[in-house]
Amino acid sequence: VFSDHKVYLLSEQVPYGIKNVKALLVSDADVSNRKVCIIDTGYDITHPDLTSDLTIVTGYGGGYSAGPTQWSYDGNGHGTHVAGTIAVAATPAT
Repeated sequence: VFSDHKVYLLSEQVPYGIKNVKALLVSDADVSNRKVCIIDTGYDITHPDLTSDLTIVTGYGGGYSAGPTQWSYDGNGHGTHVAGTIAVAATPAT
């Protein structure tokens, strides 16, 4: 286990990926209370190993959403995989 270290901004340029996914167009009100934001293929809200509690996991399905389906549907599976990886990394070992 390694301690987190302080990270400092080294550039005044916005990374190209932020512009590509139009992240700067999403209102701060939609993301200000989030600990982790995943921009991916969706989140399978019915996955048995992940929470479906809508006070914990939420999504954005507004005008800048990439797909024709709701965020809570993951037809590809990759977004759910990423969410599972983050959930496991955030869970203390017992």
